Amino acid sequence: MKLIKLYSDNPKFRSIHFNEGLSVIVGLKKSTDKNKSSNGIGKSMSLSLIHLILGASFSSNTSGKKLKKFLANYGTFFLHIQDKDGIERIFKKNFSQKEYYIDGVKYVESSASKDYTNQLKSLLVSDHNNRFNMSFRQLFNCFARRYIDSNIYYKSATFQQAQGEYDHSQMITNLSLLDVLFDEHYVYKSLKDSHAVLTNTKKQLINYIDDNEEQINQYHVEIARLKDAKQSFKISPIYSELQEQADELTYEINDLRNAVSSNERTLRKNKTALKHLKSENVDFSTVNQLYQEAQIFFPECVKERVESAQKFHVKLYNFRKERIHKSIEQGSEQLKRDKDHLKKLAVERDHLLESLSRSGALDEYSRLIERISLLEKEVVSLSSNKVAHDKIEQDILHIEQDISTRKVSARDSLDDLKEHIQFSNLEFNKLVSQFYGDRWDCKLDITFREKTKFLYYVDTYIKKQESPGYNQVKIFCYDMLLYTLNKDLLGFLAHDSCILTGMDERQQNTLFHIALNMTQENNFQYLININHQDYQNLISIKPEMTDEQKQQAQLIQDSVVLHLEDTDPSQYLFGCVFDDEIKAGNAGSQMSLNVDGD
Repeated sequence: MKLIKLYSDNPKFRSIHFNEGLSVIVGLKKSTDKNKSSNGIGKSMSLSLIHLILGASFSSNTSGKKLKKFLANYGTFFLHIQDKDGIERIFKKNFSQKEYYIDGVKYVESSASKDYTNQLKSLLVSDHNNRFNMSFRQLFNCFARRYIDSNIYYKSATFQQAQGEYDHSQMITNLSLLDVLFDEHYVYKSLKDSHAVLTNTKKQLINYIDDNEEQINQYHVEIARLKDAKQSFKISPIYSELQEQADELTYEINDLRNAVSSNERTLRKNKTALKHLKSENVDFSTVNQLYQEAQIFFPECVKERVESAQKFHVKLYNFRKERIHKSIEQGSEQLKRDKDHLKKLAVERDHLLESLSRSGALDEYSRLIERISLLEKEVVSLSSNKVAHDKIEQDILHIEQDISTRKVSARDSLDDLKEHIQFSNLEFNKLVSQFYGDRWDCKLDITFREKTKFLYYVDTYIKKQESPGYNQVKIFCYDMLLYTLNKDLLGFLAHDSCILTGMDERQQNTLFHIALNMTQENNFQYLININHQDYQNLISIKPEMTDEQKQQAQLIQDSVVLHLEDTDPSQYLFGCVFDDEIKAGNAGSQMSLNVDGD
């Protein structure tokens, strides 16, 4: 990928047209006010703005909220980038909206949807073999270090994600770019995480087990005592006979209740039938009149038959009505007898149960059984923690065995990687030696870290580390090494002006010598921000300089794509002062970016 240009529809914005090779953004101090510096005019914010357009999120702190509000009201930003296939793409972002646009196509980015950054990776990253199992944000952070007030991005060579030394994701990203990452590393982390969770759960269960152990023992003693009492429980001589009679009464009561229920249903049906029973008496004179109006006349014989049928119908109706009345009467009498008998049987059974209770064989024996059952359930419940503990102990043992096996495998794999690691170390030494010469001892090594979740640890070392600027030299050389090992991945590298902090003039010139050679020899773009003093030192022509050094000074001067000045806010990146807190010092605009999870 290559940056082409960055601009806004707000005319105040200072547009940037990037060079194909080296691009320099300079913060010039032209004010005579000694209290002013070139900090806060937007040179660092230019790199941060690129990050934001490419999916970085704002910080949740106060300055982050202020920057987000300012950008939301500023206008729309456009970033032109040449993708991995050489096609110019236009990335558009208005920070008052959630959407991102690539060539006019809308994308959404959220914790639930990574459509935008996934598309960025597809367009800008040349990962032909799908070797890098990392997000676009993780990858871009490695090749475009931002700057925040705590300077964590530039604290160590492997801190590109602004996380701690033992952050798994950050170290895995570095191991991947150094081509020493295996699927084992992800499995190993999963095992370590599971081991930590199970160990913590085990500790909690132990506390429960210790608290419950005494109670469980007491329950066991009581259960044993109750079972002995149950075994020796003496039942009254007449208990069995009374119990049998009570059972027979219960069966008889149940049968009688069923009969009562059946009789009640039959009565309801008969009463309903009687209610709906009506006389269907036919008035022959009415029928005859209707047919006469139709000029149809019945003979006398037909009239006699109809009258006979009418009499039969009335007789049948009266018979049916009488039968239903009789059935209702009989059913009501039977229902009363059954209910009276049921009441009698219930009273008789109640007397038997009272006798059983007085015989000392019902309530007491039942309570004995219930208490034993209750205590046994309590023991099972309290003992479940012990069962879970024993299961977790087995799982922990199996995981520890698996971890041990994978450690051995990781050590063996590290031995197989010696040649590749030596090559990476040699390339790192070549870069460092250009700053310090061959007399300086330096090393890049991949070591086995047994207690970490990532197994391997990237260690960068330069002897006499108290030397000013050594850490910046180490970071620059490490970042250049990652580019050298992955030239086709992004083909891009960017640093903030703090990469030059602590370096003397010779070291700064060495940095640009390496960067210019990289841009000339490879399809490589390098973006760097420089403050006023460093820029003046780099472009100054001195009598003792060689022609090559003079040429380099001129190349740096020719590579400037934007001059930002402190004389007037119109010469700032945004063409205005958007907030004193955000712009105050180099930290302001950078602390507004979220360093977690980008």
